[in-house]
Amino acid sequence: AGVRVAVPVTLRNDGDRVWPASQVFVSYHWFRDDRLIVWDGERTVLPRDLRAGSRAALSARVTTPSEPGAYVLKLTLVHELVTWFEHRGAAMFIQPVSVRPAAPLSSCGGSTPCAARP
Repeated sequence: AGVRVAVPVTLRNDGDRVWPASQVFVSYHWFRDDRLIVWDGERTVLPRDLRAGSRAALSARVTTPSEPGAYVLKLTLVHELVTWFEHRGAAMFIQPVSVRPAAPLSSCGGSTPCAARP
C-alpha cells in the first residue's frame, strides 16, 4: 500500500497525429468497488514523440492506493490540458490489483533482537 511501482507498457499510436512527448503522458485511474479512488494519476513521460504507426516501450510510474484491498487499475494516456484518450475512444489497460499492507520497516537485522520502543 502506498508504494510506487514500475509497470512495463508498450504503446502503439494507431492514430494519424503525432503524440508530442512534451504533452502526452501515461497516467492512470484507480477504482475500488466501482468507485473512483484516484482519477488524476501520476504522469509518466513518453521516451520520444510518437509518430502515427510507431511504438514505444517504457515503465509507467504508478503509486498504489494507501489502503489495502481489491482495486482496479486503469492505465491510459492523457493529452495534458486537452483530453484523456479514453474519452476519444482509445482502449485502456485494465487490471485487477490486490494491494497489500505496507511491510513494516525494521532496524533489526540478522539474529539481533529488536528492542521495544516506547
